[in-house]
Amino acid sequence: MKTKELREKSRGEQEKLLAELEVKTRELRFKIATREETKHHTLRTAKKDIARLKTLISEEDRKLD
Repeated sequence: MKTKELREKSRGEQEKLLAELEVKTRELRFKIATREETKHHTLRTAKKDIARLKTLISEEDRKLD
C-alpha cells in the first residue's frame, strides 16, 4: 500500500489496518513454515506495510506534541 493512501486514512482506520496486517503476518508465518504458502514476498510486503503504518502513526504523534 502506498504511503499517500495511508496518509489519507483516519487514525482509527490506520490502527484497524495495522491490527489486520499483524494478524495477516502471523498467519503467513505459519503458512510458510508449514509450506502451505510458497509466495514469500507476501510476508515481506505485509511487514513493510506495517512499518509504513507505524512510521505514519509516530509522525502524527510527534506533530501533536
